[in-house]
Amino acid sequence: MVRFRRMDLAEPEAITVLDRTETPDGRKWLRSTHLHPVYHPGRPFAESQVLYDPETHFPLRFTGYDWPTPGETERLVGARYCYDDLRLDVAVSDRDFDPTNPEYSFHRF
Repeated sequence: MVRFRRMDLAEPEAITVLDRTETPDGRKWLRSTHLHPVYHPGRPFAESQVLYDPETHFPLRFTGYDWPTPGETERLVGARYCYDDLRLDVAVSDRDFDPTNPEYSFHRF
């Protein structure tokens, strides 16, 4: 996300809006919306929205909207990432980061 915000600084047409919002379930969020009216190579989304936890300021939800196809105005969601019930106080071991851990069921293709 930092790399794309740095790209925004070099694009005079890029728009960033910082505000607050509330989801239908009543949860309050800090929000940053990033709009890009002009396509630039290396820019994957025409619009992205990041929701931040108001207490920790961690980015917990990201939605990126694809560039519309020529002649269309509707943008489809190209990516959505969401962290619910994020806990940072969980004890982990080296085994948790071992790709050979059979509990993960990783397969080679």
